[in-house]
Amino acid sequence: MMLPIAAGAATGFLLGMVGGGGSILLVPLLVVVFRLDAHVATGTALGVVALTAIAGTALHARDVRARQGLLFAAPGVLASAAMAPVNARLPEELLVAVIVLLMVVVAVRMWRQPQVVAERRPVPVIIAAGLVAGGLTGLLGVGGGFVIVPALVLALGMPVRQAVGTSLLVIVANALAALPRYALRGDIEPGLVFILSAGALAGVVAGSEVGRITGERRVQRAFAGLLVLVAGFTAAHQVALGNK
Repeated sequence: MMLPIAAGAATGFLLGMVGGGGSILLVPLLVVVFRLDAHVATGTALGVVALTAIAGTALHARDVRARQGLLFAAPGVLASAAMAPVNARLPEELLVAVIVLLMVVVAVRMWRQPQVVAERRPVPVIIAAGLVAGGLTGLLGVGGGFVIVPALVLALGMPVRQAVGTSLLVIVANALAALPRYALRGDIEPGLVFILSAGALAGVVAGSEVGRITGERRVQRAFAGLLVLVAGFTAAHQVALGNK
């Protein structure tokens, strides 16, 4: 019981510190530490993402722009539902490899921390960003906040605080679109979802306070380094399994 609570708390703590990207650690954690099949790990992580995002949306209600968020989420919901069955068709080795690659990409982005300037973008760009975020959620069980937040700022001209709150609503919509497919396949561990979510919610609160004290730039770079380490360990673990 304590191990999944601690795992959820660690994930939520990182999510609270950096404001996005924390859930990407959950799938490799479930694969390596809890020995779950990658497909079950993806579905379970998606359940945690959904519950955590619902709670986060309520906590950030003042900053949520529901109309704009739902418009942005519309293409993402379709992509999330479409990519959920693709997850089942991917071999476990390929699925883990895609997750490891995504972790490295997110780490590079967090390390560089490109400046985000609010600027209205053409409608096709908005649709493309929504599709990418939704596709990642449905395929890999991650929230995609590291894509959604800058996209809302760049595409819709939102202030960052509103973009963070609104991104949670988008994540809820994308996650709920994919969850039924995972549930029908039996690729979700319900008990583990609720235990991890309880830990994650507590971790988010603590992580937010630590991040505010430590400083965003330093925390993001530390998290980027952690992502690279976890990606390397996950890849090594998968290679070791393949050699058995």
